[in-house]
Amino acid sequence: MNMPLTKFTDLLSARTLLIIAPIFLLTHKHWINLMVVLAFLGAITHLIRNRHTAQAFGESILSWRRWLCWSLAGSFAAIGIGQLLRQDFYAPNFDSPLRMLLCVPVFMAISQGWVYAHDQKSVTQTWTTLSFPLTLIWTALDRGSHTTAWGDSVITTHFVDPLSFGSLTLLLSLLSFAGLTFYWQQLRAASRLITVLGIFCGFYLAIMSGSRTGWANMPVFFLIWTLFFGSKKWSLKKSLLLCISTTLLVAIAVYANPYILKKINLIFSEISNYHWSEMNKDGSVTLRISFYRMAVHYILANPIVGWGDLGWMARMNDPELLVYASEFARDFPRNGFHNEILTNTVRSGIWGLLSSLAFFLLPMQWAIRQIRSQTKDAPRHQALFILFFMLHLLIAGMTTEVTNLIFLGSFIGITMAVLLGESLYIAEEAPSSPLKTSGAKVVSRLD
Repeated sequence: MNMPLTKFTDLLSARTLLIIAPIFLLTHKHWINLMVVLAFLGAITHLIRNRHTAQAFGESILSWRRWLCWSLAGSFAAIGIGQLLRQDFYAPNFDSPLRMLLCVPVFMAISQGWVYAHDQKSVTQTWTTLSFPLTLIWTALDRGSHTTAWGDSVITTHFVDPLSFGSLTLLLSLLSFAGLTFYWQQLRAASRLITVLGIFCGFYLAIMSGSRTGWANMPVFFLIWTLFFGSKKWSLKKSLLLCISTTLLVAIAVYANPYILKKINLIFSEISNYHWSEMNKDGSVTLRISFYRMAVHYILANPIVGWGDLGWMARMNDPELLVYASEFARDFPRNGFHNEILTNTVRSGIWGLLSSLAFFLLPMQWAIRQIRSQTKDAPRHQALFILFFMLHLLIAGMTTEVTNLIFLGSFIGITMAVLLGESLYIAEEAPSSPLKTSGAKVVSRLD
């Protein structure tokens, strides 16, 4: 087989694999894990084949590639360091971080152009205008995957908890909204219709999940979208009108759902009635506040090596905790402290904190740098997708763990690999990119 045909086949298969990766995310339990393994094997093969390929690299791009690898690999390293220092090995802790670690070669391969072709849409564009909307439409239609295990008032699928389900469907809706507006002129009528249907299906599923997780990101999303896209491509008036109209439609749907409306009202009631120096009732919000206080207590008691999964239970009856937390509240965090950063820090100490900061802040810092420095649409749009994605995870992570579950680790890992990898490749190729200097060092693209 000649080389051009081999390259075309590799490109087609890799692109196809990544494009279909999200479709059955919420309806088939092991689907996204399988996609990560296949993408990992394909990326490793590509990296080995191209290990001697040289390319002019700007020093800044090369440095960012290395740092962004740590955003994916940090949690695996943190758990390993914590367990080594405690001399307490527990393999299941590595399950989700391992899936994200497998996405490091995928990120490296994509950042050197593995699945990018100048005459085709990027994977990110195809995701946000086709794959994500189809994922939401399929999830809404596939009634066989739905479950009533969480109650008749809640819609979710048989292996996804309502918090994750609501947060993910909302996230995919917002990313599809961004894709629809960014690429409106490039889309055919059928593509626009599919994307719009997907957005409405996503909002419907997020509302019907009964989850409040991630909804605080919606105004943040619209603010960033308006400032860095809407007001520049359209008028500020039109942008605000679209944001307000979408928000009103969602608000009407929320108001029509008494279950979630009741849960929203409970937020304000439980916060205002929380006791800082007395025993609290075990409400949804009051429990979370108590979890966060307990987590800080455990972190300060063992900040270097952490407690592992359950080591903190030796301190669960400390007098400071008995003042405000019931026995149920003190025992419940064996399922997590309902906060991504605090859970990781309790588990792995300072190493968990550093890995969490690297996970959230490094991609966002790269995205902000690109938004501020790039003048072309392609790199700016790609950076906005990264910022939207990571901000949603950060905000959702304030009230739940976003990377603990294996399928979530796989989805987040492969999504970050694609978004970040394509962003670095586009920035590297952009002629006007300030990250490429005339004196750029020539290095191996796999260095």
